[in-house]
Amino acid sequence: MNIVDRNILPSSFMECDNFNRLTQKQIFSIVSRFNYIDEIIENINEWLDSDKTELSHFIDDLELDLSVNQNLPGDEGKESSYLIHNSWTFNMSPSSLRSELSETIIKSINEEIPGTMCSLDDFKLWIQNQSLALNEAVTGFYSAKSSPSAIAFYIAIDIILINLLSSTYKMRLNDELTKPRTHNQ
Repeated sequence: MNIVDRNILPSSFMECDNFNRLTQKQIFSIVSRFNYIDEIIENINEWLDSDKTELSHFIDDLELDLSVNQNLPGDEGKESSYLIHNSWTFNMSPSSLRSELSETIIKSINEEIPGTMCSLDDFKLWIQNQSLALNEAVTGFYSAKSSPSAIAFYIAIDIILINLLSSTYKMRLNDELTKPRTHNQ
């Protein structure tokens, strides 16, 4: 888990032109969302470090957490990621946004999502890498020195979260889901 005050958004994010249009409820929703992302990272890491939770239970919990975090279904009063991606990036080029991200994050967001026939070991390695990149992206968001940097990390976080959500859907079609977890996995 990141050690940062999640009750305060970074000044670089609050300096975005559109931030001033947010209501207190929308600001609170964004703050809460980042607290929830920390819980998602923590839950992934706990599952990777433990042999107690069956894959099916982990996938159930992760899918629910990711869906809620991505505002699926939508909740009125929240600033959607779509609006932030679309209107908050109006004066920012894709290449300038991309240049704010580390090679690790770029690699993670471009990494192929495990398929329906992947092994449990391959899935675990992939999800571990995604969790590390997600943690790095959240840390980058909170330490961003400019609005474009904060927005770039915000978009990268959403990409990683969607990749993780897609992986839960694919794992529903994977036979590994029905295998009992043994102590040596």
